[in-house]
Amino acid sequence: MAYVDKIACISAMRHCRKPVVTASSDSFDFLAPIKTGDAINLEAYVTCAHRTSMEVFVKVERENLLTGEKQLTARAFLTMLAIDEEGKPTNVPQVIRKRKRKNSNMFKPKLDISKERKNGTKQKPLQHECC
Repeated sequence: MAYVDKIACISAMRHCRKPVVTASSDSFDFLAPIKTGDAINLEAYVTCAHRTSMEVFVKVERENLLTGEKQLTARAFLTMLAIDEEGKPTNVPQVIRKRKRKNSNMFKPKLDISKERKNGTKQKPLQHECC
């Protein structure tokens, strides 16, 4: 879980170029175990930016280095808060998708969930397939 928090922090800081703190871990779904000897790959994306906070999606994959088999093991949404030199919340830029990824619809389910979470209508557990 510490790795997830760290990669979310890195992703948020790259987005806003300011220090950030973790405001909340909105959901954390464990989907499969990571076995001894597996490599771990973490990916994080800022899915939505509000005035001073950002929602970050993190996925965790395991890879069996002997067979090359990869498996999604966890996924999480965290809210990161940008702060200024005095530790007070500060504005962040909106999310702008500049380039088309190989799966251009990969953010749509996450953006829909972001809206649901903001409106308080998100259903648990996550019902969509993540990237």
